[in-house]
Amino acid sequence: MGLAALVPIARVALANGVLSLRTPALAAEALLCPLTGVGAWLVWRRVDIGLERKRAALRRWGWVLMLGALWPAALYGAGSPDLATLCQLFCFGLAAWTANAFRKLRPAAAVLLLPYTVWIATGVVLGVARFCSSGF
Repeated sequence: MGLAALVPIARVALANGVLSLRTPALAAEALLCPLTGVGAWLVWRRVDIGLERKRAALRRWGWVLMLGALWPAALYGAGSPDLATLCQLFCFGLAAWTANAFRKLRPAAAVLLLPYTVWIATGVVLGVARFCSSGF
């Protein structure tokens, strides 16, 4: 959960240069990322399955967090909305894949990952809409 909580903090720092939650989008991130952390914790606590299956699912979750922290760096740090949208697209695909892995191990964990997945999908849709409206 601690790692998941760092994602919105990193986004705030990149977006504003200070650690604050002034925008509704960042406040939503502050709620959604720890939810994914609780889901990962539920997967980790499952004792009746093999350690390797849990590690594989949790590795995917870690990649989701990394990509979730990378797209603001692409958007705000590098000033590249197209690269940010590409990062979000990969993050969405990986989040959906991770939710499926979580579902097989602990269905409640997958449910906790779904709001974040929908949030990332919204960012992808907005990025693609911006890209299409700019005339490619």
